[in-house]
Amino acid sequence: YRVLSLAERQGNVASQLIVDSIKVGDWAFISNAHLLQPWLPTLEKIFSILQTVKAHPNFRLRLSSSPIDSFPSSILLNSIVLSLDSPKGIQANMFDLYHKYGSNAGSDFTSLELRFKSLLYSLGFFHSILLCRKRFQNLGWNGTYEFSYSDFKVSSDLLQLYLEEYREDPWDALQEMIAEIIYGGHFTNRRDKELMLDYYNQYISDDVSEKYILAPVENYAVPDDGPIQLYLESIRKLPTRDVPEVFGQHKNAEIPCQMYDSERLLKDMEKIRRQKILEVNIKPEVLFIITKIKEEIPDFLNINAAMKLLKRKPEPYTYVLIQEVRQYNSLLNVVSESLQNLKDVIIGKQMMTEAFYSQVLSIQRMEVPSEWMKIYPSLKPLESWIAD
Repeated sequence: YRVLSLAERQGNVASQLIVDSIKVGDWAFISNAHLLQPWLPTLEKIFSILQTVKAHPNFRLRLSSSPIDSFPSSILLNSIVLSLDSPKGIQANMFDLYHKYGSNAGSDFTSLELRFKSLLYSLGFFHSILLCRKRFQNLGWNGTYEFSYSDFKVSSDLLQLYLEEYREDPWDALQEMIAEIIYGGHFTNRRDKELMLDYYNQYISDDVSEKYILAPVENYAVPDDGPIQLYLESIRKLPTRDVPEVFGQHKNAEIPCQMYDSERLLKDMEKIRRQKILEVNIKPEVLFIITKIKEEIPDFLNINAAMKLLKRKPEPYTYVLIQEVRQYNSLLNVVSESLQNLKDVIIGKQMMTEAFYSQVLSIQRMEVPSEWMKIYPSLKPLESWIAD
């Protein structure tokens, strides 16, 4: 098993790791692919080669990446894609926290003190409130803040330690450690931090116990004592849709949220609709035309032979010749790559985009695509242009 976490200038290392794994049949795991976007076209070529060569039967390639627009669609379309999305809503976040916490605590959870269990539930609610408040856009936070499970875990460990070690509950020390340092360290805006402290004082205090009301809405209360299954059952009963009142917001605060969600949904639907329209308008014979053109494309000119001629005859026309050879090879490269991409789009290896659709439409009309015309302008139709 070979693992590499990508960073700057590690493209060659990653390519070699994949090649070596193909030969010996290892599993290759490349993480953080989004951090090295210039290498992604190389990865796409490697992936394309993998579709044609016979790799070791035990070889597997795994990639991890944050969502980015430049990630090659051909890789996504020919892979098994697993998406890890953040939980949405207080119920989902609370369930996620308790699932992770319970898997570590195991059977020891039942033996924990009731005082700690109640405060732990309230701490989880506090953590979820901070995470979910960002859905209100600028009515939520003035800045962008991310909170992780480690914030909750460290805070819960401190809470348990302090409650066990001190006879009197050290609320000031807990606030300093949890509110000011662990969670407060994320905030860059003073007003946001003050709001977070208000939440903290509401949920982590001497008043928290069984049946403590967490929000002025039904079911938002600390459950009775019991095993972790009882707390999970209480979380399942929480509403799946969070109303603004849970966050201390006016009910009208949900209007911008609904508008934002509606706009995003309509944009996604428009992308899908445009994709279907583009695919429908492609005629079957286009693939035959593209294949035929690919067969007619000549090989690259030998630039090294031209350079040798320059050494023997360093005359002006020789420099012009080298310039023409380079430009001609550049034209061949653009046309070849374009044809291959269009072929992959038509057979379903890549996503159809408006740029690809424009090229397909030109070929369908027997016209020269505009991308090709930029390198070699001409008034000739496609067939004559290719022959020329």
